[in-house]
This record gives sequence, structure tokens and C-alpha cells, in this order.
Amino acid sequence: PWGPFYDHILGYWKLKDRHNILFVKYEDMKKDLPAEVKKLCSFLEKPLSDEEVQTVVAATQFDSMKNTLGEKGQVFTRKGVIGDWKNYFSDDQSRAYDEQYRERLANTGLEFQFQ
Repeated sequence: PWGPFYDHILGYWKLKDRHNILFVKYEDMKKDLPAEVKKLCSFLEKPLSDEEVQTVVAATQFDSMKNTLGEKGQVFTRKGVIGDWKNYFSDDQSRAYDEQYRERLANTGLEFQFQ
């Protein structure tokens, strides 16, 4: 799990059409978490009521998880904001990442939202 990011992600992406693989992207969860929770429940064949879905949504918010994890959560998790990487990458790091992203994901159909 700690190997090269693209090898890890593309390994699972190649399996995305198998009946026992659900490929979920963080960006989709940020856009509509209740819908993604429902999709996961459908995949697992475990229906939840709307109230139960909202309980899961509330429990999986970054603030809730940070509080649950205590001090470790403050170190391990960041803000959970798409595009926050700009506050951590230098211009050179950003260019290098963009180049590797284009090279490794070209013609795979896999895309990520960075802003």
C-alpha cells in the first residue's frame, strides 16, 4: 500500500469492472457524500434508511473523524479540501506532479479533480 501512487491506483482501476470491486473517488464523495454512501450500500447489498445514511455522513466528516482519532487525527488528516495541495506544493513540485499525472494516466480513462 505504500508503493508508488500511480501503480497502486492503476492496479485497482484495471479491476474496476469486476463485480466485487467498487472504485470510489474522494472527489465524488466531496461532491455528494450521501449519494456515494448509498452507492456503497447498494454495492454491499446493505440498504440503509435515509436517516441511517445521514448518520454515516455525519460520522465520516473530517471534523468528526479528527475528534474520534484525537491527537493522531490532527497529525494524520489534513483539511479534506480539494485543491488544498497548492498550499503545500512548490511550483516545481506542482509541474513535476502534473507531468507525471499526464504520463501515467494518459489513455486510462481515470481522471482526478484537483481544484
